[in-house]
Amino acid sequence: MTLMHRYLLRQFLVAYLACFVSLFLIYLVLDVFTKMDEFAVDPHRRQTQAARTTAPDADPLLVETKTERAAARASLPTFFQNMVNYYWYRAPLFFDRVNAFIALLGATFSLGWLQRQNEFLPLFAAGVSLRRLLLPLWILLALIVALGAAGREWVIPACAPFLLREAEDPLGRRPLLVQGCFDEHDIHVEGRVAYPDRKMIQHARLTLPATPDNELIIIQCKEMFYRPANERDASGWWLMGCTPAELPRLHPALHVLAEGEYFLTTELSYDRLTRRPNWHAYQSTARLVQLLDEEENCPRRTDIIALVHRRFTTPFLELTLILLSLPLIVGHTDRHLLLKVGGVMAIFGGTTLLDLLCGSLARADYLDPVLAGWLPLMLLGPWALVQTDALPT
Repeated sequence: MTLMHRYLLRQFLVAYLACFVSLFLIYLVLDVFTKMDEFAVDPHRRQTQAARTTAPDADPLLVETKTERAAARASLPTFFQNMVNYYWYRAPLFFDRVNAFIALLGATFSLGWLQRQNEFLPLFAAGVSLRRLLLPLWILLALIVALGAAGREWVIPACAPFLLREAEDPLGRRPLLVQGCFDEHDIHVEGRVAYPDRKMIQHARLTLPATPDNELIIIQCKEMFYRPANERDASGWWLMGCTPAELPRLHPALHVLAEGEYFLTTELSYDRLTRRPNWHAYQSTARLVQLLDEEENCPRRTDIIALVHRRFTTPFLELTLILLSLPLIVGHTDRHLLLKVGGVMAIFGGTTLLDLLCGSLARADYLDPVLAGWLPLMLLGPWALVQTDALPT
């Protein structure tokens, strides 16, 4: 690597880090002002709503009163601790969202500034081609794109439990809504609210498969507790306070414990019933493929299929963006630097809109999810190759 290559890479890294820090600080300031009240609550002193859930008709998801929130008001060190804990796990997600855009800005500022200072002219006069000069920069940009892909596959899935929590619930103890679904026995399980501390679901309802004479059996359950699998027993749920207390027909997966108490043997876990609708966005590609293989009727299956294919195409689409932008950056010496930045932002915005449009069409069943994942690359890839071939040598 020549001295000029090291100088170019150093200029790019400085511009890249400056853009990343600047954008992250802007995001941090804007987001903190919208979550001041959530960070100002001490999670250890916060009053739980257990007293209100003792009444049969009480709603455990009621918003806390002003008196309760005032009693749990956090001190200044706790406020900053809540803020750091919240954004510590969102920094990788922010990096994933803006990685390609920051790489484009870094390349624009570094190459545009060097071109503006006429530092390329001596090299061109000495016979150094532009492609040879930019080769180390292309390799570094490819490494940055690969780093973003590694973050999507390993770092963000590790942070997923914290990314799914609200700012006012840093410890993950707040009651959650239950997403009803079928288990492997075609038993539909739903509930009103779940408590993470006890792995318990309150006001649950189980709908057993229809009998040969089309009779449905519905079990109303006051509480159900999850038991994970161990060496001796399979996973399942303890059902307490069930109505009716005696069933006219017992399902093979149900075991009678006492009057009004049953045990449901099932692979349907607590996490499966309480996961949020957007939980799949923070999972690895291998986990999503496993989910599609195990759950044929999983919710939002079309979105997950499109997301899996976008995981494969995103690194190539980011490289395509770089190839589309480089001719704009170094191919017009007479343009102002701000015009080049605007052009790069327009290319990035147009590509993002195209990706969002394909995703929306796939969710509305107007476009096949597989095609939606590959269409942006299919449209922009040939254009990028033509633009790269047109670079001055």
